[in-house]
Amino acid sequence: MMMKNEASDGLLRVSLEHIPLEDVKPKMKFDIDAWSRNKPYMLMRFSSTNISGGNIRDMRVYSFMDFDIGGPKSYKNDFGKFDSERGIMYVYDDTPLHVAIDSYPNPNCWTVASPTKLNITEELRDLNGTSELGPRDVAIGLQWNLGDLQNGESRNVRIIMSAAETIEDANSQLEDGWKIFDKKVP
Repeated sequence: MMMKNEASDGLLRVSLEHIPLEDVKPKMKFDIDAWSRNKPYMLMRFSSTNISGGNIRDMRVYSFMDFDIGGPKSYKNDFGKFDSERGIMYVYDDTPLHVAIDSYPNPNCWTVASPTKLNITEELRDLNGTSELGPRDVAIGLQWNLGDLQNGESRNVRIIMSAAETIEDANSQLEDGWKIFDKKVP
């Protein structure tokens, strides 16, 4: 359930609450802050707070994206690649557009897959770790294992997503974004 959706001065703030079907009160609160102000990158913070009155075990956060670089006429020539040494996901094609995604903490798991094959279930909760795919229609998934959360406890995942003409420029923008992250996303 969406509890709040506010936008001002380049900052979008969305608050969600999770209420399982069998319950009447919320168990988790999720706050999503996204900031981009005339920069070639977006800063995001996902905050997960346990409001259940008890403990939450083995909390995981996922982010799934399908960029379709080049639009519908050329999305079948996209590449996705996860650099496991740096913890950075890249999506690009033969056009001069490269997307780079970095996070803190680094993701615990990831995948690059066809959009129709990118999923998780109750039984298969981990992404499969595929690090590279393409050229084809690709989507990417990142997973953070946040562990157990006591009542009232919060955990954050910070993400920077940049877009540039080269991978080197996209990486440079990530570095610039990390320098201002704490100053611009309250």
